[in-house]
Amino acid sequence: ICASMGVAEIVECKMVKTVRSEEVVELAREIMHQHVTGKCHPCVAFSLREGGCFKGNHCTHCHYCTAEQAMHRRAELQAQARQKTRRHYERAVPVKRFWL
Repeated sequence: ICASMGVAEIVECKMVKTVRSEEVVELAREIMHQHVTGKCHPCVAFSLREGGCFKGNHCTHCHYCTAEQAMHRRAELQAQARQKTRRHYERAVPVKRFWL
């Protein structure tokens, strides 16, 4: 729906209108850039909750993802976190045991 619009118009189209400031607009641009490059962290509340995100424009998560994109991206992020944890434990030095 908003794909053919510029960043400023998408901000108006997708995000909840609250107090507009340069800081909020800059944050929205940064989040949009992360969304376009596939590095965003979706706001699951905005995508899935009927009431949306209570943080509005001050939310640091992506409000540009659809519900389907948010669930897919969330699953990717969780898988990455699990892999990171596994790698950490695989590299850990084994503990010397003093008993039989």
